[in-house]
Amino acid sequence: MFDTIKKIRQYFNPTLKTLGIIINQVDGRSPVIEREMEVALRDKYGSMVFNSTIRKRIKLVESSALQNPISDYDPSGPSAKQFKAVVNESIEQYINKLLTQQSDDQAKISGISLSTEQIKLNLIINRLK
Repeated sequence: MFDTIKKIRQYFNPTLKTLGIIINQVDGRSPVIEREMEVALRDKYGSMVFNSTIRKRIKLVESSALQNPISDYDPSGPSAKQFKAVVNESIEQYINKLLTQQSDDQAKISGISLSTEQIKLNLIINRLK
């Protein structure tokens, strides 16, 4: 995965940043192996590993075969809820990174003082436009 990111940076987008790692295709048939892999990822990459995971389910295969997003194909199903959780977590991670960057920038620029809530609200509003 990181080799692919490195190649993308090298050839297409040198400013590409990684927001996090999502554990997916969890099927539950090998819980010991899956748990060991998750622990190894969390040990190595820490907070980059999202808390939300996406389980392997037949509805995901069906929606993909029909070229229909899971949020339309089975909107109240567990897969749609898991994807929504990943999206919400990724937005939260992104906002937190921006807040950290804004705090660093704020130390450099005097006269700018926004509360965390104001910054989050502004970021969300700008993303929805």
